[in-house]
Amino acid sequence: MHILIIVVICLFLLVVAFFGYHLTVGFKRALRSNSYESQAYTEANKATIDQIPALNEECIRTFREKLNVVLTYDDPEKMAQILDDAVRSDKLVEAFAKPEFPWYFVLPMGAFVGELMRHNSTGEWTDSGDYGPTLTIKRHVDNTKPDEIASLSAYPLNKIVKQRAGGDPGDLYAYVMMGLSSSIDR
Repeated sequence: MHILIIVVICLFLLVVAFFGYHLTVGFKRALRSNSYESQAYTEANKATIDQIPALNEECIRTFREKLNVVLTYDDPEKMAQILDDAVRSDKLVEAFAKPEFPWYFVLPMGAFVGELMRHNSTGEWTDSGDYGPTLTIKRHVDNTKPDEIASLSAYPLNKIVKQRAGGDPGDLYAYVMMGLSSSIDR
């Protein structure tokens, strides 16, 4: 009888140790991910319009050289799908990672997303102040009133952070396509 109690206690302790270990590892992973996300938002918000051309070129070059993907402005729907698939890839993170900024990819990739939208719409980069570079896209308020113009503000660098941190597949694609469909014809 004592042996059975000892065996049950040992099994219980093993189960507790097993789940405790995995909960601890998961918790540390979650903290690290939140830390990367927080750093990425901070860096995206500090970025300037002057940095966009260099970050955009870095994105195009890194995708071509390290991921064997050619990025262009010619087919925004295809590019939006490629970027949507890539944003959840660990290969993307590894291709751009810097020791001091593991989620560095958000800056070049966000710049490319903004430039893709700008090249295929009436978008212009503006400085939003607190949220980093903003792409402002002019659009019709209502198709029945062509003289009424409004604008849509897009924050592509922040969108990449949000998408990596927990966006659903297809969200980045929809973001790009919505921005383009809202645009006034060039």
